[in-house]
Amino acid sequence: MRPVALAVLLAVAACNLRVELLPCPPAADGGIPACATGTGPPIRFRTSQGDECTGAIASRVARYALCACDPLSLSVALTSDAVDSRTVATPASHGSSVGTNGELTVLGPLEVGGSLTAAGTGGVDLKQASSVAQNLRSGGSLRAAQALSIGGDAWVAGSVHGPITVGGTLHLPSGADTDDATINASAILRDSPRIDPPCGCDAPVVSASALVQQAAGANDDGLIGLDRAALNGLEDPDELDLPAGSYYLSAIRTGPAASLRLRIEGRVALFVGGAVQLGAPLKVVVDPDAELDFVVGGDLTFAGGTLGALDAAARVRMWLASSRMQLTDTTSLGAIVYGPDTTVSAAGDLTVTGALEVRALTAQGAVTLHYDVANLSAGTECGAPAELPLD
Repeated sequence: MRPVALAVLLAVAACNLRVELLPCPPAADGGIPACATGTGPPIRFRTSQGDECTGAIASRVARYALCACDPLSLSVALTSDAVDSRTVATPASHGSSVGTNGELTVLGPLEVGGSLTAAGTGGVDLKQASSVAQNLRSGGSLRAAQALSIGGDAWVAGSVHGPITVGGTLHLPSGADTDDATINASAILRDSPRIDPPCGCDAPVVSASALVQQAAGANDDGLIGLDRAALNGLEDPDELDLPAGSYYLSAIRTGPAASLRLRIEGRVALFVGGAVQLGAPLKVVVDPDAELDFVVGGDLTFAGGTLGALDAAARVRMWLASSRMQLTDTTSLGAIVYGPDTTVSAAGDLTVTGALEVRALTAQGAVTLHYDVANLSAGTECGAPAELPLD
């Protein structure tokens, strides 16, 4: 079995040199450091409920394929379905839900494989033929310019207008207006529905900025000889192998030719104090039973391509402290992303395998969401119960 080590691909003059850094040494207290224990113990972050393993946190806060704290307005298509990375990202039986604490407006076609919730009083406004496989909840009126199909029940705290088919019961306030001639529901019940905000935005569960500050002074960089500036200013393709442990980098900045490959060999927490500016793809390769918690203190800018692990999205978690995640070209993102203060701006098409729990999302291209249902069971390895799929 090869010794556990960190491998970094460095550019020296006109050639690339692979430099094998320190093997994992004994811990100073005589114990066994994380980098020498195979996959290592689960990574734990402090929350309002105490120290929790990150898999349990992610399974609780990221139950939607997309949950936006602010109103969600898209001029393009929005599609969601579900996959299960435990079976090589094959289609999953559970739904893929979309939520916003504000109103929802979609100018392109909308196809939601799970439930749809828009808690804002502006309600839901759809301009093209659309479908919601499970339930729909609207904090205001529901307006559909073209045919809308809802597979389950619908709770609408306002009027309903348009050609709408509801497979179950349509719940409405007592005085709400409806286009009776164009609405087809199994039953209509006047019971004054109340729609609760789906996204936990007012009290973030994890403070990524506090975690980064703590990691700057307490990490395992010294055990493996990791320079905190190792990935700051790369111009050529690079490769970083990380054994189990907690590591800190000051920043990550790569040029347009500097594609970066991270191989995660155990349970790894990687903290970045400053900005992450990626001019080329960053691919994460996760060994069996390994996982990555990637905590970013500054803005994240990405020039397009693949970011994360498309085949193991539930085992790559991104915790964002900043207000901006800017995707300047077509992007395929594979991760569970938690950034309740972060606005994600996509200049091209955006495909997410995993989940987005963010402040806001803007996109100039089509948005496709593949919720990784393996995330619902991510906390079971540390004794937390699996989360139930949304209805």
